[in-house]
Amino acid sequence: MVPDAHVSIAFERNGTPDRRERSTRAIESALGASGIIRRANGKPEACNGCDVSASHSGDLTMAVAGRSPVGCDLEVVATRSTAIWSDMLGIDRFKLAELISAETHETLDQAATRVWTAVECLKKAGAGIDAPLVLNSVAPNGWILLTSGDLKIVSGVVKRDGDSEDLAIALLT
Repeated sequence: MVPDAHVSIAFERNGTPDRRERSTRAIESALGASGIIRRANGKPEACNGCDVSASHSGDLTMAVAGRSPVGCDLEVVATRSTAIWSDMLGIDRFKLAELISAETHETLDQAATRVWTAVECLKKAGAGIDAPLVLNSVAPNGWILLTSGDLKIVSGVVKRDGDSEDLAIALLT
């Protein structure tokens, strides 16, 4: 069982092609126990009262469990025009992506994908669609901390083993 104020993360790679099964296995691994039910909309819930979240990108599944609201998301960094990113993120969040790009010295595509994954985390944790999102800090290794009220989201851009594509990862606690 996940103790108070503790977050467990699990990754599931390959295995079954069924995304629901992969997310269930990854969530149960993060929980350290079995016992997942699904709401009518497909959102997973843990029987032990923990909050859970899962995300997929290709054959990789990420899951997180904790005693407080949690969320996770991972996305391949896609190349899009400035206009498309602006439309997807909205004005304020696009400006945030530009700030992150300047602070981290990474491409706008990487920074905008970070913002996208952070927004997905906020949705999964039950925050409103217009919840504020603020850049809090940038670590020397490139990971950043975003905040939305009391919620904290850590975000990084990594390369998968044997893959040339960048992957944006976000984790909300």
